[in-house]
Amino acid sequence: MSSRQGEIASWNAARLDAETRISGLKVDAGETIDFVVDCRVDNNSDSFAWAPSIRMGEEAWDAQAGFGGPAPKPAPGLTGWEKYVHVLLESNEFFFVD
Repeated sequence: MSSRQGEIASWNAARLDAETRISGLKVDAGETIDFVVDCRVDNNSDSFAWAPSIRMGEEAWDAQAGFGGPAPKPAPGLTGWEKYVHVLLESNEFFFVD
């Protein structure tokens, strides 16, 4: 969707993917381009996720990389029991046998 031109193109994704190529689109200064994804009937089993990428000459913009949300958090460290076992194994009582 263009703020100046209205709907530029439309596709129906019947399976896992749909190629969405547009070439020669002129965008004026101040014009906005919106990428819209909508399900056809309901979102129960008719949903579609889309992360568009835009290439203009040597420049490229990728929605997945630029707007993918925060990076996933690393897995949590040791659990309480794992820390306890670690401390026991490092203690002096485990190093020396009487």
